[in-house]
Formats: sequence, C-alpha cells, structure tokens
Amino acid sequence: MNAHPVFTPSAMDAEDLDALTVGRTSLFDTLVNRVRAAARDGSRPHTLLVAPRGGGKTHTLHIALNRALSDPRTAESTLPVLIPEDSLAIGSYADLLVEMARAIDPELAETARELRRHKDPVGIEAAILAAADGRMVLLAVENLDRVFDGIGTAGQGSLRAWVETSTAVLVLATSPALFAGVSSRSYPWYGSFIVETLPELTVDDGAELLIRAAHRRDDAGLAAFIESGQGRERLSAIHRLAGGSPRLWHILSD
Repeated sequence: MNAHPVFTPSAMDAEDLDALTVGRTSLFDTLVNRVRAAARDGSRPHTLLVAPRGGGKTHTLHIALNRALSDPRTAESTLPVLIPEDSLAIGSYADLLVEMARAIDPELAETARELRRHKDPVGIEAAILAAADGRMVLLAVENLDRVFDGIGTAGQGSLRAWVETSTAVLVLATSPALFAGVSSRSYPWYGSFIVETLPELTVDDGAELLIRAAHRRDDAGLAAFIESGQGRERLSAIHRLAGGSPRLWHILSD
C-alpha cells in the first residue's frame, strides 16, 4: 500500500501531484502566500502542519512548496531543503545539519560530515548559509515531533538560536499531533510556529477525486454515476463510515 504514489509525493512531478489534489484551497493559498512573502520581505512565519497519519500532510507540504516555487522570483531567492519522513539517522543537532547539507549537495554533505566528526555544528551552519548565498533557506521537515525527540532539548535550542541569529531560515514542518516541543513553555520552540490543522476531505472533495479518476480511465459512465443523486448518496454513506481521510479516499479512487 505504501507504494501508492499519493504516499510518495516527492517522487511525483508537480503537475501529476496537482492532479491528485482536491479541497483545502484556502489553506494552500495561505501557505503559498506565506512562503512567497517570506522570500520577499524577510519575515519568517514558521509553520507546522498537523494531521493524523493518512491526513495528507506530505501531500499538502509538497503542493505548497511546488506552487510557491513556481513563482520565478520566489524560486530565485529560495533554497529549498527537504528532510523526508524516512530520515531515521537524526540523533543529534549535528545529524540534522548533515541531513540538510545532504539535501542540498553531495559535496556539501561530505564537508558537513567532516565537520561533524570534529564536533563543529557551527561550521556546518556556516557552510549551509554559504551554499544558500543570500537566499532564504526553506527547511521543510516531516515528522518534526520525531526529529525534535532525536535532537533533544539542547539540539532544539541550537536550531532555534541559529534560526534566530541568521534570520535566513524558514521552517515548514509536519507532525501527526501537537507535541511538547512546540506546545510547552519548557521548550525552545514554544510559540514559534503557526499551527495549521489540516481539515478532512468533504463528500464533495471525495466526489471530485473519484470523478477525476474516472475521467483518467475514460470511464464516463462512472463519472456520471458519481455525479448523480444515487451516487452522491452512496458517497455520503461511505463518508459517514470512513471519514475524510485523504489516504482512504485516494485508495477508493483507485
């Protein structure tokens, strides 16, 4: 099931990913405008996307990035750095910096690993900023709860200090739920994120997804049935039973 393309948005091109996107229009507009404004005016509205597993966090993150960076001015002034959800080797702040360097360039990654061996995270920070060459570093992190747990409170503080002193880093992250690292006053990132809770898909969103899938298969009969009164009644019944999880509706569309 995890091989389904909707679960690996980073492996899809922007056009195909957009074709699988329904609903959440105002949220996408907000995220895109937030990134573009940050690249333009130097603001740093760090954002955390929250939804349970299967709630479309990865999909939403990549759609927002693709649309924001489709603007040439934003793309020119932004260095996107994506830390995927399968990055399991982050056990310290230096590890996180090495993963960032690896996402940027293989040679930079080798430099970062050497600096890590010399216990020089500040040197890795400087190398990343040098690679950015004046551009905003857009750090996109999936499963921020797990990453923060890996780097610990001290690592969270180091990341916060770098972000604050450099003024060059914007964080766009995901998490399956709010967690102490961002919601408790005891931690360095308390109050630093704009939290966006992802809404579930509506019946209309699910219908649109299924209609698009039917058209891709040239199944006009199925598309017409979905749009009929009887079809909508059946979809409403499915929605009452299964809810609005994007993952479930994409499975249904298959």
